[in-house]
Amino acid sequence: ALPEGFTTRILTGLGFRVSAHASGDLDVEVPSWRATKDIDSKEDIVEEVGRFFGYDNIRPEAPSVQLERPTFRRQSETRWIVARALALDSGLHQVQTYSFVSNLVMEHLGTPVESARLIRVKNPISSDMTHMRSSLLPNLLMALRHNIHSHNHPDVRLFEIGRVFQPGADSEGLPAQPQRVAIAWWHRDGDDDLYFHGKGALETILARLRITSATWRPGAVDAPAWLHPSKSATLRLGDDGTDVGFVGLLHPRAAEAMKLAAASGHSGQADGATVV
Repeated sequence: ALPEGFTTRILTGLGFRVSAHASGDLDVEVPSWRATKDIDSKEDIVEEVGRFFGYDNIRPEAPSVQLERPTFRRQSETRWIVARALALDSGLHQVQTYSFVSNLVMEHLGTPVESARLIRVKNPISSDMTHMRSSLLPNLLMALRHNIHSHNHPDVRLFEIGRVFQPGADSEGLPAQPQRVAIAWWHRDGDDDLYFHGKGALETILARLRITSATWRPGAVDAPAWLHPSKSATLRLGDDGTDVGFVGLLHPRAAEAMKLAAASGHSGQADGATVV
């Protein structure tokens, strides 16, 4: 804070024309020889005064910053908890696949895109990806196959968290886009415990989310046809018994078509993958 007369004397001495108001405000006219646009704001006027007053005479003072508590987003928090449970607790690797589903993969799974309730894309990125995914699992199985044949690892565990696209437009004309989580687990020897590995991964998620009202029902409700009919179960939550997911082994025909069958030595067993 400087006296008004002090500020006026400095500016006048620099060639500025200064007119004082009763309110204490100053009207400052920039001289013609300062017309190189180095004076074009109130801050430039303050700098002129500060230069002659002396920067060393100004006590440093940190600006006041108003901090606000960040908005809590429950969905983002839930995604982080689920990813941590699967990656750190269950040892799965997170992947991210296309939002479009491969037509060839859907044929391998016995569910061609023409017969499935999928949203067709007007300008697809390729002739093999003409529809939006309604499930994470087909693309996840394709990623599983790629890892199996590329790295020759005896045990491959993948998961993905992402949106799926369902027919039925909202008020803005967009399809429903719920968040989903999917797991695909494969073992070279066709481990009979794959089903229980997948089930255990889901129970780890429930524990992390502190959900205690979960029950299992034999058979997978609303599961795809390429899931094993007798080696699957449905996860239910709450007293009303809301179905929220399923776990099961891949059907032998689908495993053979996707080249996910168990390795030699267990050639008679083709359901060497579990999906949830």
